[in-house]
Amino acid sequence: MSMQSGERAIFRIEPTYGYGMGNSYKLKISSREVMYLYVELLEVLPMDLASSFLNTEEMGRPVKFTNKEISQAADQLHAMGKEVFANGNYVEAAKYFLEALTARKMEDTPNHCQSQRNTLFARLENNAALSYLNEGNMRAAEERAKKALELRADIASMAKACYIFEKVLNGRMEFDEALSYVKRGLGISPKHPELTQLLELCEKEADAAKEQSRNILKKSATGLGGASTSGTASTRVA
Repeated sequence: MSMQSGERAIFRIEPTYGYGMGNSYKLKISSREVMYLYVELLEVLPMDLASSFLNTEEMGRPVKFTNKEISQAADQLHAMGKEVFANGNYVEAAKYFLEALTARKMEDTPNHCQSQRNTLFARLENNAALSYLNEGNMRAAEERAKKALELRADIASMAKACYIFEKVLNGRMEFDEALSYVKRGLGISPKHPELTQLLELCEKEADAAKEQSRNILKKSATGLGGASTSGTASTRVA
């Protein structure tokens, strides 16, 4: 049974023979007596809301939370994600950010606030993407950054998603695609500092990749063999 803050309930406890008789004996009541417990849930402490939310998610059973409690749980989970991210625990960080996202989606918010909701969603998607990026899980990072872009939220979130896409594509040596996302991000936010710094680097990498491809073709044509490409992906936090 679940209860909300402010709810009251009376529980009927009726001992029976067999299992539980030992407990009945310790409570000094006979098997025919009935106990009634009156319970009033005054308040769920805010500091416990994140843990309560995580526990109920893991147990897979519905528990009632007020809209205020859901909002507080989302804030706490977000803060927990940022804390463990700063400590280099990217797996846990991604988990907390996505749990915060789940909580945000449970909030009962008026339709006219959808733009604000999308901004919150996009920021959490980006945070999860950055966590995966630093962990080295490029597929998950790309998936979350894509979701952030699809929300078409605030300028900062969209530019950040483009930044993450560049890192993922650069890691796969898809330099032209990486450059296209940098330009897309700058089209959204022309003065974005990280994207501005990346532009020149991406252009050089794209040109170098094209030059290398041309050299490989020339060597192949003259029977001199091929060449291999190498590169590293930056996982600097935006």
